[in-house]
Amino acid sequence: MTPTTTCPKADLAPMFLVSWTALEEALSLLAATPEQSRLAPDLVSALRKAQSDGETPGRLLLSILSAAIFLADAQASPGASLEGGSMA
Repeated sequence: MTPTTTCPKADLAPMFLVSWTALEEALSLLAATPEQSRLAPDLVSALRKAQSDGETPGRLLLSILSAAIFLADAQASPGASLEGGSMA
């Protein structure tokens, strides 16, 4: 008997897992300036809260990518909101 599923094949691939600590370290390394690097713990905290508040995995991924782009941009202002993410 074969299982029936309505999920696309991509959803059946193994899950990508990373710890919050590893994500924080990676975001700190990507940061363009020391000031932005110091924002990584707060960004990860906001991401963790979003997950615990029921944020969908796809939306959480977009927020993680937004945080990475923000931190890697030397021209970004630390007080700016993250467009497209849930941490605004």
